[in-house]
Amino acid sequence: MGLMQSVKQQQRKKCAPKGIIYGGPGVGKTTFAALAPGHFFIDVENGANWVRDPATGKRIDVAKTPYLETWEGIEQWLESFEKDDHGYKILVVDTLDWLVRRLEEHVTGVSKGQYANTLTGGKFAFGVGKRTLKNYIYRSVLPSLDRVVERGIAVILLAHTARDEFVSEDGAKRQKACPDIEDCISVFSEWVDFLCLARKTEAGERYMITEDTDYALAKNRYGLPSKIEFKWSTFADAVAASINTESKKEVANNGGN
Repeated sequence: MGLMQSVKQQQRKKCAPKGIIYGGPGVGKTTFAALAPGHFFIDVENGANWVRDPATGKRIDVAKTPYLETWEGIEQWLESFEKDDHGYKILVVDTLDWLVRRLEEHVTGVSKGQYANTLTGGKFAFGVGKRTLKNYIYRSVLPSLDRVVERGIAVILLAHTARDEFVSEDGAKRQKACPDIEDCISVFSEWVDFLCLARKTEAGERYMITEDTDYALAKNRYGLPSKIEFKWSTFADAVAASINTESKKEVANNGGN
C-alpha cells in the first residue's frame, strides 16, 4: 500500500495558541501575561520581579524561573517544562529578543562578558552567522516549543519594539514597527498564530493591533477584530470565541458527527 492510500481524513485538531505580543517599554507586556491564569515565565530579562495589577494596584505573584543569563540555562528550563508534569497552561518567554541574544552567543561561541558583533565577526562573516542562528531556531527552538503546544499549553513570546524595512507584494518599501529580533523576524512570524502590537494612547488606553498595517507588522489566524483592548481576559475570550466558532462550523459541515 502506498503512502497516499494510508492517509485517513481526520477532523482538524484543536491546538493551543502560540504567538508574539510586542510593544514599547511600559506598555504592560509582562503584566498582560502575568494576569493569565496558569502562566509560567521563562525569565530571560529579569523584569518580572515587580508586577502589579493595574486595576487593583496589588502585586501579582508571578510563577517563573530564576533570571536566566545563558542559553544553556534557558534550554534546560524549556526541556523541563516540555517534559515534566507541572499543571501550568501558558508558557511565557519574557522576552523573545533577549532570548535571541542568548542564542546568538550560544551558536557563535561568544562567552559572557565578551562584546562583539557575534553574527558577523570572524568565522561568521558574509551572513553565515545569521544563517546559523536561523537554522538553530528551526531545528531546535521551534520544535521544542511545538512539543509544548502539543501538550495543550499555549506559548506567548513577549518582545520589545523596533522598526525595520519591509517590502510589500507590490514591491513598495515601508518602515514598520516589529519585534526587536532583526535577524529572525521571518522565522518566528511564520511560526506563530498571532503577532500583535501593544500600544498605549496619551489618555492611557491600552490596545492591541492584530492585523497588518502600513506602519505595524501584525497578523492573527483567529479572525480577531483589527484592534482590541490590551487586556488578558479580552484577548483570551476573543481567541476562545474564534476557536469555538470554527469547531461548530466543522461539526455542521460533517453532518453533526
